[in-house]
Amino acid sequence: MMTETYNTNLLQRNQNDRRMRFNNAKDPIYYAFEVVENRSLSALFADFVEDTIYDLTKSLQTMFK
Repeated sequence: MMTETYNTNLLQRNQNDRRMRFNNAKDPIYYAFEVVENRSLSALFADFVEDTIYDLTKSLQTMFK
């Protein structure tokens, strides 16, 4: 029980530390991490597939033009 609590606290502290470093630095990547963390995996995958198909289509159009 105590080990689980310690591991949970350590994991939470590491996540907060990462967020605080980006937030304090005013780095735009902080916003990107926040958006990615708050989206579902299926939505991220769907966007990845759409972007890949779009990029592939544009590349092929450029090649065969």
